[in-house]
Amino acid sequence: MRGRNRKAKRVGKKLNSMHKYLIEKEIPEAEKLSASQMKVISQTSLGIGKLKMIFILIPLIFLLQVQGNAQDSSYADMNGMSKHIMLNETDFQWGDAPPSLPKGAKLTVLQGDPSKDEPFVIRAMFPVNYKIPAHWHPTAENITVLKGSLYMGVGKKLDEAKAKLIKTGGYASAPAKSPHYAFTKEGCIVQIHAMGPFVINYINPADDPSKKK
Repeated sequence: MRGRNRKAKRVGKKLNSMHKYLIEKEIPEAEKLSASQMKVISQTSLGIGKLKMIFILIPLIFLLQVQGNAQDSSYADMNGMSKHIMLNETDFQWGDAPPSLPKGAKLTVLQGDPSKDEPFVIRAMFPVNYKIPAHWHPTAENITVLKGSLYMGVGKKLDEAKAKLIKTGGYASAPAKSPHYAFTKEGCIVQIHAMGPFVINYINPADDPSKKK
């Protein structure tokens, strides 16, 4: 065990020495490399001379940086962060909510695609006396009331007496697979952000408007 620790310390010292040498003497771009990338370089440089090392490490550093940038770009695209989004209310394109919601609601997508496995942001407009029966989602749902007020409750059946009033500026979060319901009295506009796909599973299948003729 002690021998293994001594070996790890020697490797660590070699990495630090190699990193310092590359930054100060030969290759300034090396300061952008991660510890794991420096480890690859250190292993590559074992047993070769200084001049050969420089000619080998320059393209290797370039390759590692390209690979790292590609991974960062992939992560950004996957999380819907590949571009800035700046919108005013006049830019929104409202339309009827999907059939999985009771008729009367309007919806606009601000970011992402709610039907895909990615983050999304939407706004919904619920009319007066609108009701969404008890349901659950496969992912957590986060709601901010922007205008008006929304009543929300927890449980497998819509019970107005047990619902909580969420006023303008209020916030609510429903964990994944947690049964809840919502309704309005004066109507409201809410913003919802979550991880897709956004699916509504009604506790009582008979409440699913998409299955009603």
